[in-house]
Parts: sequence; C-alpha cells; structure tokens
Amino acid sequence: DLAVMLSMVAGLVVSSLLYLRSERQRTEALRMEYTANIAAAGLALKLVDISTVQNRLMRCDPGMRGFEWWVLWGRSDSSLATLYTDSLFSDVTYPRSGMAFSDDRRRIYWGFGNAVHAWDASTYAPIQVYGGFGSLVAISRDGSQVLASTPGLLSLVDLTSGTVRAKLEFPEDDRLTGAALSPSGGRIAAGTFHSRLRVWDSVSARNLLDVKLISNPADPMSTSLPVIAFQQTGLRVAALSFAGTLSVWDTGTGRLLMRSEIPETGGGLGRLDFSPDGNRIAVGSGPGARVLDVSSGKVLLNLPAHAGMVAALKFSPDRKSTRLNSSHLGI
Repeated sequence: DLAVMLSMVAGLVVSSLLYLRSERQRTEALRMEYTANIAAAGLALKLVDISTVQNRLMRCDPGMRGFEWWVLWGRSDSSLATLYTDSLFSDVTYPRSGMAFSDDRRRIYWGFGNAVHAWDASTYAPIQVYGGFGSLVAISRDGSQVLASTPGLLSLVDLTSGTVRAKLEFPEDDRLTGAALSPSGGRIAAGTFHSRLRVWDSVSARNLLDVKLISNPADPMSTSLPVIAFQQTGLRVAALSFAGTLSVWDTGTGRLLMRSEIPETGGGLGRLDFSPDGNRIAVGSGPGARVLDVSSGKVLLNLPAHAGMVAALKFSPDRKSTRLNSSHLGI
C-alpha cells in the first residue's frame, strides 16, 4: 500500500512539473510571438504600412498588450482628424444623431442630443456650437437645418440664421418617437407613440399626410413609429413600427403603397433606405437586411447576417448596390 501511495505521489509530482514546464513554454512562446508582432508593427509603421501595423497588433494576445502596444495602436490611426465636441449642451436627452457636410464642403456638422457642432472641413477646427432649440431628432443633408423637439412641439430650425422656419404641434399625450427630413428639406415626417404618422410641407407647414396604424391595446408600444425614411424626391415615405410593421405611403395622394411584416427588428432598431428611384426599399432588421419591391412587397434580396445588429444601410447612388454597417463593423 505504501508503495502504491508513493508511486501516486511521484506521478502527481512528475505531472505537475511537466504541466508547469508546459505552461512556461507556452508563456514564453506567447511572449516571443508578442515581441515579434510588436517589432513587425513598429517596422511597418516606419514604412507607413498602416494595414500591416494594425494586422500585427490585432494578432497580439490581449492579456499581454502593454504600453508599447497602445502607443503603436494610437500611431496607426489613419483617420485625418479627431473631432471633439464641446461640453455645452452635452445632455443627450434624445439619443439621435446625424452628420452632414455643407453644400460648399467647407463645414462638417455633427448633431446629437441638444446641439449641433460645426467644424472647418479643411482645418478641422471647431467653428460653432448651435443649441437651445430642444432635442435634436433629424439633421438635413447639408447640415443647414435641424428638426428639434420640445414637449408637444416639433420645430424646423435654420442654423445659419437661427430662425424657426416651421412649428408643428403634437398632442402632449402623444410622444414623438421618430422624425425625418426629406433629402431636399422640403418635407417633414414624424411618428408618434400612438402609431400616428404625419407629413408636412416644410415651407407652408401644410399637412400632406396624416395616417394612423391600428394599435394593439395589449401592447400599445408595438405600433409606435421610431424609424422613418423619405425617398429622394420626398414623394414616398416609409415607417417601421416597433414590432416590425413596414408601411410605405405616397405623400402626394396619401395612398398606402405597401405593408409588410419584418421579423427581428430588435425592438424598433431597424434601419430604412429607399433606392434612388423609390421603387425598392432596404430594411435592416436584427443582424440581417433585405430589399423589398415597394409595389408588390416582394422580398428581392436577403443580405447576409452580421455578428451584430445592423446600425446603418444605404443604397449606392448608381442603384447597383446596397451598403450596410453593423455594430460588428462589418461591411
């Protein structure tokens, strides 16, 4: 019995020593690999080979990344500039954002929360912070106009002059959930918690469309309208409900053109974009996306699923492709 016990102890000691040696060898191999990747990244940085720098750095074991790793990673940033926002109006009470270039390409606009920040597009120096108009809900394509909300009111504000071009009132018990400006800035759309969609002419403030989805008494939030998009000309508008009902209307006649149920919207986190001619619409839902024919509602294309939620999607101007971006940064 003593011999058996001694052999077991000896076996345990030997196996422990072998394990420790194996771990030391593995750690040494990781350290050597890390050192080699850091050296290669440093050399690639001198050669301005940014893609190789980042590729080598991403191969480094996360547990071994030290000060030298972060220095190289910071220096490998190939962006032209980093734009910092002012702390003024930093309270993000309505988490919608938008970016735009002015028509003359001299300014960059970034709107979020309660403010719109402007930078010089050539020097990236901050120019101005616009605020005091309420919570931002949409920004025009050229950054010159914003839609802002305050309780019971949606305002179209001209940033250049600071004037309010239009005021659109809402019942205080029907909270605004989504809004959009047409690409030309000529039309405004807004959706509410109680499933109502309205479209106005931004110059005359004339109501062009006022429709209401059939609400669900058991779950009123399911038919709220958080996602809205215009066709390029503003003649068609689409809204995606929280539960995933996609509807498309003709803003001139008020006619419903299409209604379709879109699965996996992720609680209203879907994304919408019309093709330039308005005949197709792309919908980002959950980790995937699809393209539908507006006339028939038929699914024309299912796009591959991403590892994360679809955060943005866009038809290319040449009408031949659709770009989408997810929280996993895949394109």
